[in-house]
Amino acid sequence: MNNVFQYCGYFHKESFCNEDFMILLNILAKEHELFSSAVFDDVILMNNEGNFTKEGIEYLSSIDIDNENIFLKGGKTQFFEFGRKNIKYDWLQFSCWNNKNPDKINNEILDLLLSKEIEITFLFDYWYNFYQSNDDPQRYKQINIGKYDLTEQDIKNFGMPLYFNEDIQLYRIDISNNPGRERFLPGIKFIPAYKIWYGKEMQELFGKQKILDYPNAIYTKELENGVIEMQLMDDITKCDLPYNQEKQRDIVKYFEIEKLEVPKY
Repeated sequence: MNNVFQYCGYFHKESFCNEDFMILLNILAKEHELFSSAVFDDVILMNNEGNFTKEGIEYLSSIDIDNENIFLKGGKTQFFEFGRKNIKYDWLQFSCWNNKNPDKINNEILDLLLSKEIEITFLFDYWYNFYQSNDDPQRYKQINIGKYDLTEQDIKNFGMPLYFNEDIQLYRIDISNNPGRERFLPGIKFIPAYKIWYGKEMQELFGKQKILDYPNAIYTKELENGVIEMQLMDDITKCDLPYNQEKQRDIVKYFEIEKLEVPKY
C-alpha cells in the first residue's frame, strides 16, 4: 500500500474558524495533492489547480462548525475532519503527504496549527495506525486484506483473535497487545506516534520536565509558543519494525498511560 500520513490534533475549544479550514484545504490541495476536483455534497470545492471555486467558498463559509462536524473525503485515503460539538476540545485530523518530503507537514500548515492552543497532536503513518488500533472486523473486509468471518479457522488463518464485547454485544478484534494502538484517555486520545506535540494541559498531566527528559526520543524540544515537540521514531514508514515498536511500548510505560486509560466503548 502507498504511504499515507495522518495528522490528528486536539486543541482548546473554539481555536478554529471556517477561514482556517479554507487555508488548510488550499495548502493541502496545492502542496499535498489532496481534494482538487473532489465533490462534497454535490459541490466541487476546488479546481485542478487547487484554487477554490465560488461554490466551494460559499459551502465552507456556510458550515456551522459549532453544531456540525466536517467530514470531507476526496479519495480512498484523502480526508479532512473537524469536530467541536459535544466534546471537550476542537478536534482536527487530515491526511497529508508531500512528494519531496513525505514525512513532513508543509511549514504553512504547521505555522497555522502551532498558532492555535494545542492540547496534544500527532503525526503518524495512517495504515500502521489502522492495523494497530482498529478493532472492527468489518473494516478489514472493506479494505480487502482478506476474508474475515467469525469462525475459528478464519481467526487462526488471519492471526488476529476475536472476543465478544459484552458492552456493545459485538465481536471485536483483540488489539490489547498492539504497541502502537491508540489509548483513550478522558476526553482525548494518546497515540505513541512518529511525532507528538504536547500543549499546556498535557504538560500538566504528564509533567513538563518529564516530557523533556524522556530519554528515548530522536529529539525533544520546547518551541517558542511553549508547545513541546517530540520525534519518537527515526522513520515514519518504519513504525512496524521491532526497535520502533519497543519505543512505543516504552513511552506508554514511561507516562503510565495504562493508569489513565478508559474503555473505548
